[in-house]
Amino acid sequence: MRLLAPFRFILVACWLSAYCAVAKGAPEAPVGLMCNLLAHPELTVIRADKPRFGWIVNDTRRGAKQSAYQIILSASSDAIKQNRGDLWDSGKMISSQSVDVPFAGDSLVSSKTYFWRVRTWDAADHASPFSRIQEFRIGEKSKPGVLPPKDFANRYPN
Repeated sequence: MRLLAPFRFILVACWLSAYCAVAKGAPEAPVGLMCNLLAHPELTVIRADKPRFGWIVNDTRRGAKQSAYQIILSASSDAIKQNRGDLWDSGKMISSQSVDVPFAGDSLVSSKTYFWRVRTWDAADHASPFSRIQEFRIGEKSKPGVLPPKDFANRYPN
């Protein structure tokens, strides 16, 4: 029994050091990105020229919450990989909102693909890394409920 005591001490010490390292760290990159409530907007087209964004705050620490976010949007995959929003950069927005966040840049052009990502801050003002990149395409505008022939053919192949 006495031989196990040092091992218990080492086990508890390792657990505490791991717990403290996680508890003091920054949030992880946001996950579960959505554009207009679609988890995979790259598989369809967005009909709104001002999309809305959402994400899941990825911070498992007890009591953790988002205190701010930054969204960047680019027309170029190269720019977004360098964390540059060449079309829109929200800047650091003090807000806990992470669902249905409106795009606040100029209207986006139809028939183009765009790329976006987000990062968040916790209550202690620690920034997360940027999320993975999500792409979406703005479709041609049409009357409500009517798909333009080109988009219809792409969505419902013969």
